[in-house]
Amino acid sequence: MKHNGRAPLRASSVRPNLINLRNGEKRAIVCPDCTTWRPIRDRMVIAHRAEPHSGQPRHRRAEPGRTPRCPGSGQRIWFDITPEQWHEALADAVTEAASRTATTVLPKAFSPATDRTLRVRAERTPAGRMADWKAVQVQVGDTDAARKELPDGERPADGPELPLKPEHLERHDRRQAELGKQYAARKALASSAA
Repeated sequence: MKHNGRAPLRASSVRPNLINLRNGEKRAIVCPDCTTWRPIRDRMVIAHRAEPHSGQPRHRRAEPGRTPRCPGSGQRIWFDITPEQWHEALADAVTEAASRTATTVLPKAFSPATDRTLRVRAERTPAGRMADWKAVQVQVGDTDAARKELPDGERPADGPELPLKPEHLERHDRRQAELGKQYAARKALASSAA
């Protein structure tokens, strides 16, 4: 295999996690052009395509339209470090990377106003909420009554008229009675808990 004409790549200049120089294993490197692991043979990155082949038989791969050879094929590697030196560099890199790991993300602190609101809300009891509701119930009833009364001229001129009464009175009455029972059950439960 012929080299690609570039200057030899020093093994010491490659980050230790991008080259494998372990004893007893095949030497390999991440190709600088296509960033995939490739074996090193005769101090060169073996010839390879920029993308994996299509799985076609070897005699059909030479046809037009095939994937071109990666420019990193035949890159010469100069081994200017020993496997022991490489292993030490790799251990140092692992230690350095471990020291960069993120710490636990802490939640953002609440503003003083939000903190007060949340504390007051947590301290409220069902009986306290019922007392608050009774204090404003008359005002809510007045507001609801005022909403039902629309003076002439304030009604929208365009669009359909909205019904003020339910379409099926019997069904509406049954649903209201059911909701009343649910409310009474919740109210009894709240008063027994207090």
